[in-house]
Amino acid sequence: MRFFTKTKKGFTLTELLIAMAVLAIIAAVTVPSMVTITNKKNFTNGLKKATLILKTVTSEIMADNSGTFAWTFTGPNTYANVFGQKMPFIKVCLANLNPGECFANSWKTLQGTNSWVDTNTLDRAILSNGMTIAFRTFSWTCAHVLYTRNGNNPEGCGYLYVDTNGLKGPNVAGRDIFEFVLTKYNGILPSGAPGTASAVVLDRCSTTSVNFMNGQNCGAKVLTEGVMNY
Repeated sequence: MRFFTKTKKGFTLTELLIAMAVLAIIAAVTVPSMVTITNKKNFTNGLKKATLILKTVTSEIMADNSGTFAWTFTGPNTYANVFGQKMPFIKVCLANLNPGECFANSWKTLQGTNSWVDTNTLDRAILSNGMTIAFRTFSWTCAHVLYTRNGNNPEGCGYLYVDTNGLKGPNVAGRDIFEFVLTKYNGILPSGAPGTASAVVLDRCSTTSVNFMNGQNCGAKVLTEGVMNY
């Protein structure tokens, strides 16, 4: 009597190569997407952390100044001095000195063009947590239209620029760099928030916009929606 046994047949080389090619295609599609999602979550968390720090510090500064920012700063170099009393700076770079040491030497808008402000010309500082910050004075009396309360009361003091991951990349507005507005009575607000001058401009946080200040309003968008969905 003859017995027949089944033999197991392995994959051929061709089949293995095809399987590897398919896996490579899947990885090429999914891995970059997963990295992007992770990066956006990190950027969002960084913005939330920076916002909490800035709101806490500005509230303390205003409490020491009768509840207002007016006349808190009397010159372009006092921003760093006053904030430095409340924030743990590990290094300060005064305006036009030490370019690239306390803030990104250059940064981009959301669509990749050069930023709308040269932060090397501003006071800058590095926080103990690695974040970097730049200060831009507009009005010592906080009477500038960069913020208007109730539609007719100009109460803007100046801008703050924060790089949530310090000197690391990508150094892009709306990703790791965000603009905030200092106000006379309402503390600090992300650009794009109600009352800020840029809030009326709708194309300053879009990957398809060609606005030369694209990315300016992203802080308000992310903090409102809770995610970075652009």
